[in-house]
Amino acid sequence: AIDKFGGVGGTKIRKADLKAHRGEWVTPINTTYRGRYRIFELPPNPQGAAALQMLNLLEGYNLTAMGHNSADFLHVQVEAKKLAFADAAKYYADPDFAKIPLQGLISKSYADKRRAEINLDSAAQTDHCGYPDEEEMESKYAGDTTYLTAADEEGNMVSLIQSNYNGFGSGLVVPGLGFALQDRGALFAMKQDHANVYSPKKRPFHTIMPGFASKDDQPWLSFGVMGGFMQPQ
Repeated sequence: AIDKFGGVGGTKIRKADLKAHRGEWVTPINTTYRGRYRIFELPPNPQGAAALQMLNLLEGYNLTAMGHNSADFLHVQVEAKKLAFADAAKYYADPDFAKIPLQGLISKSYADKRRAEINLDSAAQTDHCGYPDEEEMESKYAGDTTYLTAADEEGNMVSLIQSNYNGFGSGLVVPGLGFALQDRGALFAMKQDHANVYSPKKRPFHTIMPGFASKDDQPWLSFGVMGGFMQPQ
């Protein structure tokens, strides 16, 4: 019936797809909560890990002392959900097709690190994923940006930053030249009314920002850092 419906409803699901489907027996993932409880969930591709991440985050707060449905009680729960869902949006997928740092995501040490991002006095206005696997974090940022600075005794200074952008640039190497082309064009906007909209001969917004500082109108400091939107912070 589903196969026949495809001809009318336009779906791409066919009898062969249904016949090829196989259920899986999976090992549940789990975490403890306040020492007394152990909660089990399905691993990705469902979002059960998000519930475990939220519990790990909330474990660091005295919710009873805050009072049920108090401002602080609700605030920490909302902020914990923001962090967990940001990770879900980044990492959760079919494990047959993606490398998921699952044990890192539901670890207590990772929860401690992420909990430090929660401000008890204000709500986060943006969300971002974390990096539970330090090796993965290093690989994500390795090699795509280099900053250097130099100065001489006469006060001449160089502040230089070079970046191929995300994932070591485009991944395209010109034969015989040995360097990868950058892909900073990824930061163009695609909305026609946006100031940074993609256009021929136009330079995209980018994040690299080498700087200088003077003191009493004399050369004092050249500076810069690597790390995308972290730089101006």
